[in-house]
Amino acid sequence: MDLRASVLEGQDLAAALESSARLWTAGSGVEVDVDVNGPRAVLTEEAEQQLLRIAQEAVTNVLKHAGASRIRVVLHTGERRLFLRIVDNGSGFEQHGAFSSQDGHFGLIGMRERAERLGGELGLSSEPGGGTEVEVRVPLP
Repeated sequence: MDLRASVLEGQDLAAALESSARLWTAGSGVEVDVDVNGPRAVLTEEAEQQLLRIAQEAVTNVLKHAGASRIRVVLHTGERRLFLRIVDNGSGFEQHGAFSSQDGHFGLIGMRERAERLGGELGLSSEPGGGTEVEVRVPLP
């Protein structure tokens, strides 16, 4: 049951991101903007589930660690790829070792594994004081 997002019942990924992002940040004081552009992609249920979970983990990381005041979630459908980007204006961090589990954190590792499961890749851009951007790129069927 934990692997299935009930928010996807009856709606597509774009609609689920729009409604969920507000739920994930409710009460935090962090402003969240969701930007969906490009044609609506027809995705498998598995792809929608994985992408929603990646977005949720990225937003959760922002709320726990970044001290951000704003999060932007962008879902863009290109000709052959779908892009999911989560950007914050928080404290950022040193990327060296970010995908290591030595500190007991598995969020980034899990996000990367989910992206790879879909035949995609996860990109990370961050630096201390400069916020963070997580981008997932997956091929469209």
